Amino acid sequence: SFVCSILHTILDLGITGAYNGLSAIMIPMICDAMKGMSANWTYGVPTIPVINVPIAQNRKIPAGIEFNKVKAEKILLELEELAGRKASKEDIQKAVAVYNDNRKACMEFIRLAGKYPEAISCTQRSSVLKARYFMDRAEHTAWLKDLNVALSSLPESSWSGKTIVTTGIIADIPEFLEILDKNKMVIAADQILHESIDNMYLVPETENPMEGLAIKLAKIEGTSVLFDP
Repeated sequence: SFVCSILHTILDLGITGAYNGLSAIMIPMICDAMKGMSANWTYGVPTIPVINVPIAQNRKIPAGIEFNKVKAEKILLELEELAGRKASKEDIQKAVAVYNDNRKACMEFIRLAGKYPEAISCTQRSSVLKARYFMDRAEHTAWLKDLNVALSSLPESSWSGKTIVTTGIIADIPEFLEILDKNKMVIAADQILHESIDNMYLVPETENPMEGLAIKLAKIEGTSVLFDP
């Protein structure tokens, strides 16, 4: 009864076969419900294996960073087994650079979407940001940079609607975004984990890429799913 609708839906889709074809599902242990999700998934969808992603609660202290680095290294081993090949340090460093480039382009788009609301509705803004989860990141970045150039060339906005800031974990709910669009609202900035929070922190390009991922996790501020004393 305490499990949120998102996890209910994901488990239901898994049981009914919507995710057939996936090599695995990764489940971060960031709340009580997600800590139990792994066992529920293993029982309900035995054909798709689970990769657990534990995160140190005290992620900012040296021990927390070391814990998250070691866990990332173990997750990499599971991914390599699924892929049937090893990932070199250079492979991962290249991926870090690709994802960092995408994050920069996303933050520029967020700025421009707030500046030119006549051109980008709240619904379109969400779709552009959500697309990166379903596309090759380098391809999304190239497409997004072209869009940013096009937005930058527009004349100065004469927007007369309301300017707002959104906060939370996720905001790509069509009905919610439709309300914002109908009431002439523009998202000038956001503190949404799924949007700006994920993009504003770059992964340091460290000698050990897994350590860089742990350091990025330590830097994140202002989201309810990561401990904040």
